[in-house]
Amino acid sequence: MIEKKRYDHFQVARGIACLMVFANHISGLLSEGLTSETTSSVFAPFLVPMGFPWVWLFLVLSGFLLTKGFVTGRFSLDTAGIKHFIVARLHRLLPLLWCVSALWFALYITGIWSPHLPVFDWKREIGVALAFPWLPYFQSTNAISSMNSPVWSAIIEIHYSLLLPLLFVWIGLSAKKMCWIVVGWAVGIGALACTIFLFKDLDIFPLLYGNHLYNLGFFVAGGILSLRSPSVYIKRLPWSIVIIFTVASLLFVQYEAFFHLNATLALSPLLMLPVWCIVVARCDDRYQASVPIKFSELWRGMNLLSILETLGMMSYSLYLAHKPISYILIEKLHLTRWTSTIPELIVMTFVCLLLSLPLFGVLFIFIERRFRMHSAPPLINSRMI
Repeated sequence: MIEKKRYDHFQVARGIACLMVFANHISGLLSEGLTSETTSSVFAPFLVPMGFPWVWLFLVLSGFLLTKGFVTGRFSLDTAGIKHFIVARLHRLLPLLWCVSALWFALYITGIWSPHLPVFDWKREIGVALAFPWLPYFQSTNAISSMNSPVWSAIIEIHYSLLLPLLFVWIGLSAKKMCWIVVGWAVGIGALACTIFLFKDLDIFPLLYGNHLYNLGFFVAGGILSLRSPSVYIKRLPWSIVIIFTVASLLFVQYEAFFHLNATLALSPLLMLPVWCIVVARCDDRYQASVPIKFSELWRGMNLLSILETLGMMSYSLYLAHKPISYILIEKLHLTRWTSTIPELIVMTFVCLLLSLPLFGVLFIFIERRFRMHSAPPLINSRMI
């Protein structure tokens, strides 16, 4: 009897999420070459997928996996355990952040750049590399305005990693108390939405969208899923039902964001939080795929789920590097000239992905994984969180 191949659900979810964020940024730029008839068609709201719901999925996944490290005892809530946790997380996140920051600076000063990307700002970029923007409410420190704007959520991941053990020291591994934090967050999001509808000139993006409190509920909700076993009814939900429910929610958010971005950003966290919690709760967290250690091992055949699994493993590299490198490729190869129809938009987005993949693979194997392997021993064989 042939054993059925198992897949790492968390890595597959990450793979899909990073591809959608990639499509958001790259299709967004390439769509400038579309004809006016195409951009005014009934398909217009769906040409450029929204990236923000998928970033929230990353946060739920991170909250789940990081909390699980404490739940399983891999990290302890004493001084040594917290130090171990923080050092491991900094090994995981900072080297690649510094590497890509140096790479973008080198490309910028040599003139290999895109006019669609921000100029280099010493104060902001040094602050980003050192994870300084604790309060991204100010334009001078807001990481979304960096020359590599996706870095804002990496900064939030670093800050949450530093604060999570302190939260657990304060409240213990208490799902009930974390639930109250999410309730408080939801009330705050509701109040924000009311404010947006009352004062229509108040914009959420980019300053409020990139701040820690706005995104907190997703990270904490992921932690609650680690502390409380999901209902048996959720665990038994057919994947077909979960996928249909998720896609319907995403299409609704996509459609509304096209016409009312500000209002959608104000309300959609309350919709997408339960959606992503159901997805993560339905995932099987007992199986972990082996992580490639050589560049040649990144290719695992044409099976779609295997490809998504590998992309999920290298999602941090893809996420941090995709926007500048793809924008440079689009600029230097003049790809917008080849994008006047929807099929051409899809093809050119795919071309950008294929041309960028070798760089993502190099960053993953030689920077991200190498430094992770030098972190504390208990993390070496653990899931790449």
